[in-house]
Amino acid sequence: MSIRVYIAGRPVQRIEATGQTLEQLMNELGVSDALPRVNGVVVEDIDEYVPKDGDRIILAPGLKNG
Repeated sequence: MSIRVYIAGRPVQRIEATGQTLEQLMNELGVSDALPRVNGVVVEDIDEYVPKDGDRIILAPGLKNG
């Protein structure tokens, strides 16, 4: 299984769960300013959350709080 990543204006990406945090994944994808939703829930502790197989991640660049 894989993680599905949706980023506004880009095709859906399927990536393998590698054990990296959501923050590391967002930096790798070039959307560090995004407000992440995982399976419909906003995740604020991106430096602690580790995406799992089957997760659906939606990243909306430019909408990060703070």
